[in-house]
Amino acid sequence: MNIFKKRNPTKFTESLEKTRSSLVGQLGDLFKKSELDTEFWEDLEDTLISADTGLETAEKIVSQLRENAKAKNISTGKECLKELRSELKNIFDLKDEDPLTRAQKPVVFVMVGVNGAGKTTSIAKLTHLLISLDQKVILGAADTFRAAAVDQIQIWGDKLGVTVIAQDPGSDPGAVAFDTINAAKSRNMDVAIIDTAGRLQGKSNLMEELKKISK
Repeated sequence: MNIFKKRNPTKFTESLEKTRSSLVGQLGDLFKKSELDTEFWEDLEDTLISADTGLETAEKIVSQLRENAKAKNISTGKECLKELRSELKNIFDLKDEDPLTRAQKPVVFVMVGVNGAGKTTSIAKLTHLLISLDQKVILGAADTFRAAAVDQIQIWGDKLGVTVIAQDPGSDPGAVAFDTINAAKSRNMDVAIIDTAGRLQGKSNLMEELKKISK
């Protein structure tokens, strides 16, 4: 079992076509540079980040490539491109490993994002996927600022046939998360998914609340 397995390879490939074309074009221009100087590595990291690789992963890739270039005396963009392909393959090759099997139960997902990012819909889709993989799922309605948010999660819970842990509007989100995880443990659930209120990183009070939920 692998939650990342391609269910429709053609659709999966087509959905990534725009990102792949953009990334390949940018990398092609970048690797035409003959000198692997500081500017080259900074541009490579920026390109990877702009392609939604993620800051941590981009930094890891660039760091490893710099080490490989030094160890193998690589001095041209063409040679470095081969190393990049190899490194990307190593990072994203899951080798049919199932992270849910390896993780301690219950696995906890805390859904975070700005308002309107689609957290609730994503929770429903993830829950449906996990259920199809014979995982026992429980949901936590920790977006207690909006009564409608709790109602939405409960509606999806009813549709999907899973339990939703909720409290009254205005309750402490950390307490909801705590209750959800305890319920998951006592009921021998495989996965607990916790919804949270929309927030921006500039809102210090909401970020502190997120720290409390994570604990």
